[in-house]
Amino acid sequence: MEKVVKKPFIEIVMNNKDVSHILNKYVLSVRYTDYLKGQADELEITLKNPDNLFNGDWYPTKGDKVSAKIGYAGDDKILNCGTFTIDEPEFSGGSEGETAIIKGLAASIKQSTREKCSKQYINKTLIQIAQEIGEKHSFTVQGEEGFLKIAYVAQFDETDLAFLYRISEQYGYIFKITDDVLTFTKLDILEKSESLLTLTRKDLASYTFTDTSTKTYKACRVQYYNPKTGKYQSVTVKGSKTDTKGDTLKIREKFQTKEQAEARAKAGLKNGQKTVTGTISLKKGNPYCISGANFNLAGFALFDGKYKITQATHEVTSDNYTTNMEIEKIAA
Repeated sequence: MEKVVKKPFIEIVMNNKDVSHILNKYVLSVRYTDYLKGQADELEITLKNPDNLFNGDWYPTKGDKVSAKIGYAGDDKILNCGTFTIDEPEFSGGSEGETAIIKGLAASIKQSTREKCSKQYINKTLIQIAQEIGEKHSFTVQGEEGFLKIAYVAQFDETDLAFLYRISEQYGYIFKITDDVLTFTKLDILEKSESLLTLTRKDLASYTFTDTSTKTYKACRVQYYNPKTGKYQSVTVKGSKTDTKGDTLKIREKFQTKEQAEARAKAGLKNGQKTVTGTISLKKGNPYCISGANFNLAGFALFDGKYKITQATHEVTSDNYTTNMEIEKIAA
């Protein structure tokens, strides 16, 4: 029996109107990059541009909304990439023809979010800080985590989003912005969630693994202010394994509460336990492989185990669908 080759599926919506039937004959590729943290997700649609169509009557206006769904036609699971704001239309040409690239960010593009500023926050939780910043930019804040109270934190010559990324990572939280929504999730919760699939050698087109165990710490020590004694004292958080080899990480910052110090120590220890990082490319695109998802790796001896996806890039053309990922092993 002849093997059935599945055809890639692409759906494109512009300003709430499905334009797939119009654009698909011009689409060369749709690339979606999904980040776990640190920056907004990205969408890039590359189109054939005959007769300057897209830098003429069909010019994509900066600030317009575009969304995409990709996968394989007929599959139950189709990857909804989300809604993006068009930021940088790009046009090029050469001997192989003219092209237009529509680039979008999964964050509302506002001049105010790109301005650097300085501010101090006293006795606020992460959520409260985010809500204050969100109100400034008309963002909604959501998440079941982020209630850790921070006695004092300063924003110094940073954009508001860069500041939120920094302080959330500092205390072991994942902060992500999608369109007009800011979401906080605790990293521990993501890592404890079930693996969605198991990948073996037959699933991979290529891979690289890097052993970063020299960064592993057995414990982390932080100082906090004890109001009963009126002095700073140390708190030590141990690693997940009592026999972990390595030094004790000492964080020089001093904190106002024990809870704040312990959260900072756990986050510092977690960052120090990145024993294996890597990149993998799948032979066949997989909509389940998104940032924050966990999977099991098998058939690679010492590199076997549970991993989380820190970045995923899905690219679809008229005849192919690929997925490339950056991954990080989760400490047992």
